[in-house]
Amino acid sequence: DESMLKKPLTAYWINSSHNTYLTGDQLKSLSSVEMYVVAMHRGCKCLELDCWDGDDGCSPVVYHGYTLTSKIPFQSIITCVKGYVEAHPDTLPIILSLENHCSNPFQEMMADILNNTLGGRLYKLPESSDGPLPSPLDLVGKVVVKGKRPQEYDDDDLTEAESLEVIGEKPGTLREEQAIASLKKRDKLREKMASREENRKRDKLKENIASRDEKNGYAPLPPEALLNIVRQLSDLTLFNGEKLKDFKTSIGLPRTDMHSFSESKLAKLYTDPANLQQWKEYNVGHMSRIYPAGARIDSSNYNPVVPWSSGCQLVALNFQTDDSPMTVNDGRFRENGCCGYVLKPPSVFPTYKESDSGAKVLRIKVLSGSCLPKPYGESAGEVIDPYVIIRLHDVVKSETMRKSMLASADDPGHDDSLEITERKTSPVRDNGYCPQWKDAEYFSFTVNSDVAVVEFIVMDNDRGFIDELMCKTAVPVSCLRQGLRCVQFYDQCSSQHGPFGMARILLDVDISYVV
Repeated sequence: DESMLKKPLTAYWINSSHNTYLTGDQLKSLSSVEMYVVAMHRGCKCLELDCWDGDDGCSPVVYHGYTLTSKIPFQSIITCVKGYVEAHPDTLPIILSLENHCSNPFQEMMADILNNTLGGRLYKLPESSDGPLPSPLDLVGKVVVKGKRPQEYDDDDLTEAESLEVIGEKPGTLREEQAIASLKKRDKLREKMASREENRKRDKLKENIASRDEKNGYAPLPPEALLNIVRQLSDLTLFNGEKLKDFKTSIGLPRTDMHSFSESKLAKLYTDPANLQQWKEYNVGHMSRIYPAGARIDSSNYNPVVPWSSGCQLVALNFQTDDSPMTVNDGRFRENGCCGYVLKPPSVFPTYKESDSGAKVLRIKVLSGSCLPKPYGESAGEVIDPYVIIRLHDVVKSETMRKSMLASADDPGHDDSLEITERKTSPVRDNGYCPQWKDAEYFSFTVNSDVAVVEFIVMDNDRGFIDELMCKTAVPVSCLRQGLRCVQFYDQCSSQHGPFGMARILLDVDISYVV
């Protein structure tokens, strides 16, 4: 529905990936261009690239720095993105999140690669960039860059003695040559101040990196790696990453400035009511990105429902990991035809009050299944004994309970950092073709927000052994309708190929409201 895609980018949840290039864990897995193909075909619209100087001195590479992960050429990834956009000219904008560790010469190479490969498909920030961000519909078929831009200096950065009031003078009060000389002098002063600031930042960066390297035993970086962002690359950047000072200050920043937070920082922001309210206000006109904690070396994922509920647009997950948070993420973005953009609901905006709507009571009864696949989609093996697990992923209203359920956010061993309500049916013996749960009961769930997602998992009850996963899916509660409903299932890549093509369960859904 095109009418749902005309608001600024800040009004949407955007399907996002973290360290998109990795095929496995964060320390020693292979990096692959194919992962970008898989992510884009899965509906991902924000791809991450960790960019470093190439060992050959000729081209930048992408890999997880200071680890044993393999390296892939930056050029190959951009060519891959170009191929996808050419094959899907109606795609909504793809955001390239550049984590830039390159020295100036390699940054210039990156800019040349982006310009020469993407050409007119690359969106460039217009000279006048005031006002709201463009909408997804404005950027159809475009590639957008998220990165860093160097600090810009204006007349306010100059002292009164250094500033020359050229603009504002009445016409004819200064001769043309005087005006030109004044402008040249002003430009030299600007360059002097910018150079002074760059030197200060470079010295501070050297100290920080030297301290980190000494602590972690890393080899020191070469001096050329400590330079600032080059103009050629910054000119291609729409979203400028800025460090958070406080949200009151951030709300006044240009719309193109944005913040990124780890899931650990998310927990601290979310459990502070004042910070949460200001963050929601910030997210009305600016972008926020959340990424997994560094301790998740196994590439596990955090639950995306919590950052969604705060209005955060870019909730980055490890797409290579087939876990419950990824299932929830896939379910969320099927809501709008897998286009990668879903309009945020009213509850994530600062003007919304919990008292504006009562809780929703969701009752689900599993009636039957159809063509349920064997574990791992295998074509041979024993007859399965299926049962269904239903999980509700939601945020809660109680501040005390919210603090309790987020207390585990610093511990990556907990996938369920959110309190999850789970119910399951009894198994049906020896019937995967058309199992029926004749004596099944209604499972009741209290839903507190329109961010909630219901996850359905079909397992094979293997008596005496570990139960095996057969198929799974997730549906936003806002998309559930009353009555008899058929739910489709997917494989670990969120596709319905082969034996997953006809996998279904039939539900009886009842929805009521508590005033």
